[in-house]
Amino acid sequence: MTAPPDTPDPASDRPPEVPPLRPDLRLLPQEDGGALLVGDERTRRIRLDARGKALATLLDRAQTLEGLNQRLEETTGRAMEPDALRRTLAAFDRLDLFQRTDEAPPPETADWESLPLRIDPRGRFTCSACGSCCHGVNVPFDRDALERLTPDRLEVLQRDLGFQGAPVLILNAETGGEALPICRNRFGACLFLEDRLCALHSRFGPEAKPLVCRMFPWDFLVGPDGITVSLQMECRDPKALLDGEPLSAQEAEVRELLRLVGTRALERDRATLDGATVVSFEEYLDLEQEVLLALDRSPGGGYDLWATGGRILQHRWNLAPPPGTPTSPEDAARDLQALLHDLQRRMQALRTSVRQEGKAIRVESRHLDGVLEAIATLPRHGPQVLASDENEEALALVRAWVRNWWWGRTPLRMGDILSAQGLGMLQWLLTRALAVHSARLVERRFLTTQDLVDAWTRVHFFLRNRRVRDAMRSLRPAVIALLVFGLETLRQAAPLLPGDDPGTDFFLL
Repeated sequence: MTAPPDTPDPASDRPPEVPPLRPDLRLLPQEDGGALLVGDERTRRIRLDARGKALATLLDRAQTLEGLNQRLEETTGRAMEPDALRRTLAAFDRLDLFQRTDEAPPPETADWESLPLRIDPRGRFTCSACGSCCHGVNVPFDRDALERLTPDRLEVLQRDLGFQGAPVLILNAETGGEALPICRNRFGACLFLEDRLCALHSRFGPEAKPLVCRMFPWDFLVGPDGITVSLQMECRDPKALLDGEPLSAQEAEVRELLRLVGTRALERDRATLDGATVVSFEEYLDLEQEVLLALDRSPGGGYDLWATGGRILQHRWNLAPPPGTPTSPEDAARDLQALLHDLQRRMQALRTSVRQEGKAIRVESRHLDGVLEAIATLPRHGPQVLASDENEEALALVRAWVRNWWWGRTPLRMGDILSAQGLGMLQWLLTRALAVHSARLVERRFLTTQDLVDAWTRVHFFLRNRRVRDAMRSLRPAVIALLVFGLETLRQAAPLLPGDDPGTDFFLL
């Protein structure tokens, strides 16, 4: 029974013991009555049932346990057993969902000039103006860029580039009907791409471009030790990464860019090992340093480089193989086929759903289509897909990708280190599969560096799509068991993959 409105709350004079949720978190209602608890687009998304949703909704301020339970009863008609409520709140705390009183100021209030920059001394990049990053993507227009696109400027662009009408499409985002301006495409590229250069930039200066274009390929993460500077590895020019200017020599440009995009930096200072066990920032730093040193010393190929983090995780935390880890090559071959079948089924359903939703516009799914083709042909080319036969140039690129992945603190961003390691291994498996598939389509058996670069970029675009990640979420245990704990067994299983090659091909003229 709840107290009458004029009756003082007996716990009102007690100090709050339940903090509010982190201010960057928000609830997205789901059709089943539950919700997704999400923060910045790079953090983990946590699924809540209807009861969890009701509880999370009430964690809007600091309050006592009794006061929270009373509000829960008033809202839902049923309070929770105190012990059950404490266990649930403890789980929220392990997942780093609560606001802490000792948190640093949000990025938008930070003094960017005073924070030190963490720049990888081995990192390199120089844009070659190839224009490839303007193809195959949806470029979002921020409000400032739209305001700078005045009628006079638009008239110049329409005349010079030969298009009519508005240059952006206004889509409704899935959350709250928020307007989402997206640049129109033409021939698969940004409408403003002129030859290999941006027409906005060439006519009106770099400040005329959308913020996301000005930022690419830089990426920033704010942490207790300063601002981590890394790259979004979606450039298709190998020489930009291998022969470009050292990142450490570009600090002035980085500082200038930070003054523009600092509010987009992500702040996170702890993660979980497995979705529940909290890893402090200091523990994560130790892990990061050990992995980076091991990467520098590793003489192995692509799979060996990507597996470095998984091996160190297992050793550092003495992790036992989870249920479902293959114990023989035969088990691994079977598990791989089951994982690929499940992934293929989910992605086909997603493609159908997206195309049905986008009847009013033409929906391109080339990245997803390529990955689906690679999944379908992977068993046939299993030995080559699971090999580490990268040439010297390709291996240097893989090392740069993996090192940037760890230097940029991808596991810290995702919040679940084991899941991040599993996703990284899956990304490399699909990259190899797509590269082999693409080479075979042009009757070339051996991979080139460009095969791997193109495949990596397409898989990267594919896996960073939020709807793809959501559709793959339940595959997490299988991915970790097979590609983190069972990777070596899987590589031994390559000759056992059945394939579908009858021995003779008939070439239709």
